[in-house]
Amino acid sequence: MIMANIISETVIRNGKKVEFIWHPREILENVILHQVYGFLVTKDNLAVLVRDKEEKRFTLPGGKIEKGEMAHDAFIRECIEEAQIQPHNPLLLGSLEYINPSGKDDEDKHHQEIRYFSIADNFKKFEPLKNGFETEERFFVYYENLPDYVPWLSKSETGKAQYNDLVKLITKK
Repeated sequence: MIMANIISETVIRNGKKVEFIWHPREILENVILHQVYGFLVTKDNLAVLVRDKEEKRFTLPGGKIEKGEMAHDAFIRECIEEAQIQPHNPLLLGSLEYINPSGKDDEDKHHQEIRYFSIADNFKKFEPLKNGFETEERFFVYYENLPDYVPWLSKSETGKAQYNDLVKLITKK
């Protein structure tokens, strides 16, 4: 298995220091599970992106983890709701720890966002706003071009680490 390093960075948001720490292949114990996002990639190396209604940008499929929900289950639910794709055997890529001492509540002060990887296959034509969900468009892009569509994958150190771990997994290097 490919092992990656823990990467951390401090950024200034609204005049306050916020720390981000990338933990490869790990979900932290006793840290609030906040969100889950994932990289769905086809066998042809196309990554899936989605766009919500009234949004201009594309994002990875994912969202808030519901109370009592496991991260793995949230990832599967979000992929079905947003990308209309059932992930198969999702693999934990890691967690992004968020530490903001000036946060408004415990969750805003310290939480984690979980990242998964899964092969995307056996999917059908996309239906915008299906079942009342907010996703208006599904888009496929070669994984090499993901940072052009998801800027934090190339602009932050923890984003670069996540993207590098994804590339290593896809190319098995």
